[in-house]
Amino acid sequence: MGFMKKQKLDFKIDPAVFKELLEIQDKLPKMATGTSKPGALHGYDHPAGMALLGLKEGRLDTVVNLAMSGGCWDAPNINHKDFDKGFRKMIESDRIVTGLALIRHPGWSIDRGAGNNDHIYDAKIPTHLKHQIHGLRTAFADITSTVWIILHNSYFRLYRPIKDKEGRVSIREITGHKLFDDTDKKDKLVNKKFESDAKAKIAKIKIREDKKKEKERREARWAAEETRELKRVQDEETKAKAKATQIKIDLDEGKKSIINAGYGLSYVKGKDGKYILWQTGR
Repeated sequence: MGFMKKQKLDFKIDPAVFKELLEIQDKLPKMATGTSKPGALHGYDHPAGMALLGLKEGRLDTVVNLAMSGGCWDAPNINHKDFDKGFRKMIESDRIVTGLALIRHPGWSIDRGAGNNDHIYDAKIPTHLKHQIHGLRTAFADITSTVWIILHNSYFRLYRPIKDKEGRVSIREITGHKLFDDTDKKDKLVNKKFESDAKAKIAKIKIREDKKKEKERREARWAAEETRELKRVQDEETKAKAKATQIKIDLDEGKKSIINAGYGLSYVKGKDGKYILWQTGR
């Protein structure tokens, strides 16, 4: 299965978007609201929020928060009426919807044990959202031209749908470097994200190199042990051949009354001058 060559996303992200997402994050309720609305689901604790992302003239600069109708930390539920309100608000602002943002609750990492300084788990896209993106693949003129933001505390990840040659959609994380102007990369949160990613990349490289070195050391030890074992076997074979040769010489000469044959055996010379193989103990 091969993937079609990806065209770069032809827009930039305004860092102000993340300021708005952080404001949404700060206002997320402890329990999901809107459970009495039509099409609502059960409300769970520490729910995630969701917002539409709007684009105009090559700049993603607009966020429209969507009211929840129940849901949980991985899957905020938005009913059709609230989605429609969000789309209408985006149209009124003369923007094109170019993706969505999922804003995780600040308390999610505490409950799930997911938060850490290296951002290994936080802000990762939940499986549920991947399924939702698959369901929305025909809702956009080109799903591969959208971007999906996952925000958790002060860290974010960017995801992009891509298609394989059979038209199947897969969701991939992207670095996002090309989605920000050089001046926008100086924004505190954006800069922190890229610095954190760079450190994580260096750490991964070091871990990979350390594993490679350890593997090389282990293989070198195994090779050295095999060499030693081979030499030991060869030495024993050489000694055994030398001993067998010497025993034959001694037997032919017939001068010794006892010839050590090894392995607790000896050739003992009888009165008739002939040798008898005798067990003499080790």
